[in-house]
Parts: sequence; structure tokens; C-alpha cells
Amino acid sequence: MSEGEPSPAAGRVQPRTFLAIAAGLIATALLWRWMGGVILGVSLAVVALPLQKRLSRAVPAPAAALVITLGLLAMAALAALLSLTFIMGNTGVVGNIWATITGWVEGFGNGSLPYGIPLDQDQIAAIFSPILSSFSQSWKALLSPATFPWSETAVFFLAVAVSLWKGESLYHLVLQRMPEEWRGWAGQLSPVAADTLYAIFVVHGLMVAVTFAISLPFFYILGYGHVLFFSFATALCELVPVLG
Repeated sequence: MSEGEPSPAAGRVQPRTFLAIAAGLIATALLWRWMGGVILGVSLAVVALPLQKRLSRAVPAPAAALVITLGLLAMAALAALLSLTFIMGNTGVVGNIWATITGWVEGFGNGSLPYGIPLDQDQIAAIFSPILSSFSQSWKALLSPATFPWSETAVFFLAVAVSLWKGESLYHLVLQRMPEEWRGWAGQLSPVAADTLYAIFVVHGLMVAVTFAISLPFFYILGYGHVLFFSFATALCELVPVLG
């Protein structure tokens, strides 16, 4: 075979590739309960990877990954503490809002909604009652130490730390084991995925901060009480669009 001719195995998927894919699928099935935390942790690590590279110039790579992970943990704890402070300090306002929403759902008059949509009171209650119940149960689970998802949270931060430390080398290792034609697709997809994750985390976080800052003078000028609480609630709705 001349030097210019491709190898017969070139372009063919090697058996070890199938074994690696099968092992990945088995691991995914076994760890399915924690897969959401793993995916979220890896995604966040991709965004934080440039910061980890900068820190690695001054400290070892494991230490840089640990510093970033502990920083994220501290920010998450601070956000949770502030959220509890705002909620517990405004329980009366929260109760009035909740009573207004549930009263609107339960007391909606019979007949049709605007634009000729034929929905009566029972149909409206059937649509919104499960949503309100699920939302209430989720908040109670998060606020109770007995039902808080400790294992999912631990897996998330572990995924962040490991991905920051070994994620890039693992990515290049997998890339080297890929068939030649797959490498081009992966190389084109990687920067697009990184930019998308950057937009999701960083840009969305900035939008939440801007929303909170704008809400402060907005509610103050309109004469609302509990300006900080309503601004926090507005930012929370921006952070979690389904709440908005």
C-alpha cells in the first residue's frame, strides 16, 4: 500500500468505539436519577473553563477547579439565603398573592373566556389546579431539609469540579477515538455549543441582574410597598421563565 492511499480501516467505526458508546449508555441508564445534575454541571463547567485556564497559570489545575466550584457553591448558598430571607420576611405578601391566584382560579365565573374560547369554571380549575399544587409542593420540598435534593446537589457540584479538572483532556481523548469523519462534525459543533451555553448562563444571568435593577425604581415610583420583595420576585420570574 502506498503512502498516499488511505488505510482500509479509515472511515470505519472501530469496535472500541461501539464499546465506549455502549459503556456510556449503560452508565447513563444507571445514573439516570442524577443525570440532570450531571448535564447541568458539565454545561456550567464549559462556561467556566476559560476562568479555570486563567487560574491554572497561578495555581495547579485541581486547585483552580476547586476554587471555582467552591465559589459557585458560595454563590448558590448566598442566593438561597437571600431567597429565604425575602420570602420569610414577606410571608403576608406571599400569602395574599397566593390567595389571589387560587381565588381567581376557583372563583372564575361560568361561561367563556374572551375571544370565544369555550372554557367553564371546572375546566379552568382542572388546568390550573395541578400547576399550583405542583408549584407549592416543589417549594415545600426545597424548603424542607428532609426532602431537599441533597444527592442531586452534590452530584451537580461534583460534575462541575471534575469537568473543570479533567473535562478538556477527556474531550480530546474522546475526539481522538472518534472516526475521522466524526471529528470534523465535533469540531464544528463544539464552539457553537460553547457559545450557546455562554448565552444561556452568562447573558441570562446579566438579564436577571438588569431586571432586578430596573424593577427597584419601577416599583418605588409606582408607590408599591415591599419594593425589594417585588423586585426580587420579578428577577426570579426572569430567572425561571415558567414562573413568569
